[in-house]
Amino acid sequence: MSSHIDRLKVIVNKWLNLDEIGLAAIEEDELLSEHGLNSLGTMEVVVAIEDAYDIEIEDDDLIVEELGTLRKLNQLVMRYLSSKGE
Repeated sequence: MSSHIDRLKVIVNKWLNLDEIGLAAIEEDELLSEHGLNSLGTMEVVVAIEDAYDIEIEDDDLIVEELGTLRKLNQLVMRYLSSKGE
């Protein structure tokens, strides 16, 4: 299973506006809310992920608490890509 963490960091950083060092320091299991990503920002990140990966995330998966870390976002992307056969 491949990881999309680096690409997701770039997407998320459009809302966090961290410098390169700050972005690199974010751990996969660290809450993105601790860096200032609120629920509205999380939904904007979801839309950006859908565009970047050409996927459509179902409403049932749009639980902010389940999208709060890079690892959880990566797992979501991997699940949707595998269902597309990628």
